[in-house]
Parts: sequence; structure tokens; C-alpha cells
Amino acid sequence: MNCQPKRNLIKIIVAALAIVSILIMITVGATGSRSSAVITFRVCLGTILSTFGCAQLYVATVFYLNRKHALLELSQPIGLSIFVVSASVATMGSFLFALPEYDFSCALRQPTIITSISLMGSILAARSWRIGLVLLPMSMLETGPSAKHSSTLRGWASKSIAVSRCKAILALCTVSECFLVFGSCGKYKPKRVSKGMIQRATFADSARVCAALAMPQMLFQFSNISLASLRMKSVSVDGVYECQCDTGQWPLALGIILSSLPFLLALLLNVPTEGLPDVIREFDQIASSMKVFLGVISITVPTLTLISGAMTDAHAYLMVTSVLGFVLPLFYNI
Repeated sequence: MNCQPKRNLIKIIVAALAIVSILIMITVGATGSRSSAVITFRVCLGTILSTFGCAQLYVATVFYLNRKHALLELSQPIGLSIFVVSASVATMGSFLFALPEYDFSCALRQPTIITSISLMGSILAARSWRIGLVLLPMSMLETGPSAKHSSTLRGWASKSIAVSRCKAILALCTVSECFLVFGSCGKYKPKRVSKGMIQRATFADSARVCAALAMPQMLFQFSNISLASLRMKSVSVDGVYECQCDTGQWPLALGIILSSLPFLLALLLNVPTEGLPDVIREFDQIASSMKVFLGVISITVPTLTLISGAMTDAHAYLMVTSVLGFVLPLFYNI
């Protein structure tokens, strides 16, 4: 069957989404009694972010349409498509940094961006867990009494990491089983995971693990929107609009901590070890993305502390750069 008409339709839909997104961001950016320089900045920023976001949506659609291709089956294309969609939402959601005078943008920017990033990390961890569950017998051989490890500190650390990885895989199996028990109102009987036999995990199993990892962040960000004391609001300070929260910066700090946990788990599940194929591990890709992000924020964070409060456009540009410095390397490497 010829797939060319379907691909042409996808290109038309993505192009239409790009045009609509650009028009929406231009309309929102041009509203209000703002100077021409501010409007120009917002229009240009919105155009760039819309282009990036729609390109990511196109890649996600291509992954999904080719999900049954033999070369993509190992990479779990459905989860990868959701991963790229989350990256697109975070990319286009960073445009809210350029609209500090609106309450809705202040209230939505943190839940939109941080929840999307948390979902990206949860998907990475769930994909790694699904592969690690299949290779669990090999991992158990590495951690067993017959395993050969050096007596040095490096050998002890390697065995400790391998044991921690196996415990994390088994713990996530328990989480997936608990979701099934609660979803069936107790009718489903949990199965015992045999450490010596090859286990099979379906996409539904990995989806339950992903939901469990992302749920704390989702609940917390829902509270940020629902509770007035946690919701970010637009405040005018000497004629300059800023987004502030009545409780200070701790909701943002807690959101960042919750979003970092799935990525740390994904790194643990992807640590290279002897006897396990490195081709299916994403440790190097995740680590290189984190290095790029650390390099970006090492430039943006000191600059954010130095600029004055009146430079709202510069503040928005640096915040958007920080978000893109995290999202785009992951999108490229993974």
C-alpha cells in the first residue's frame, strides 16, 4: 500500500498547525499597550518556538506511523512519540515567559513546562524498565554470589549499582501490579516475578509505570493551579510586571526536584555494565544531554541574577533558552 498520500496529509496538517501556532503567538504577543520593540521580540520568539514545536510534532507523527517498522520496534516508537510530543509542549509552552502581565500565563507556565519535562523523564525510565525487565536474569547473574567483581572500590561500586538497578526494576514491577489491582477493584491477582526467567512487559505495563512516576508531579502541579496560595500571579512592581507566588519559590524548587527524579532513575536503569549490550542503553545520550543543559544554565543563571527587574524581555529570553537547553538536546539524542 502506498503511504505517500498519508505522508503528504501529515505535512499539510503540520504546516497548518505551524501557521496557526505562529498566528496565535503573534496575536497574543501583539496585544496590549506594549512598545514596538516588545511586540517585535514576542513575534520573533513565538515564530521560532512554533517552528521548533511543530517540527517536533512532525517527528512524533512519523515515529507513530512507522511504529511497526522492524528498525523502530526495539526503540518502542509509541512511547517515543509521546516523549517527542511532551518535548513539543514544553518548547511551545516556554513562550509564556514572554507574557508576564497576564495572570493566565503566570499560572500556566510552570505546570505546563515542568509537567512536560517530568513526563519526558518518566517515559525514559519506563522504556528502560521494560528492556531491563527482559534482561533481568542476566542482571541477576551479575549480582549473584558467582559474579566476578574486582575487590577495588570500582568493583564494589559496580556491584552496588547493579544491585540497585535490579531492585529498582523489581520495585517498578510491583508498582505496575498495584495499578492493575486498583484498576480491577481487587479482582486482579498480582503475579510473582521470577528472577531466573525472562519476563515480558507490554506497552500497557510501561504506560502504568510511566503514569506512576509522573503522577506526583501532576498532582503537585494541579495543586499549583487550583490553590490560590500556590498559584503564580502577575504583579506590577514599579510599572514592571512580574510573576510571583504568595508562598515564595519553594513550589518551583519542589517541582524541579520531582522532575529530576525520573531522569535519575532512567540513568540508573541505563548504567553500562558487563554482560549487557550497550546498544540498547541510553546512558550516554542522557548524560550528554545533561552536560549540554548544565553548560547552558551555567551561562543563563548568572546572567539572570545580574539583570535588573526592568529587563523583562531579557529575562524571558534567558528562561526560554534554559528550557530549550534541556529539551532540545534530549530530543536530538534520544
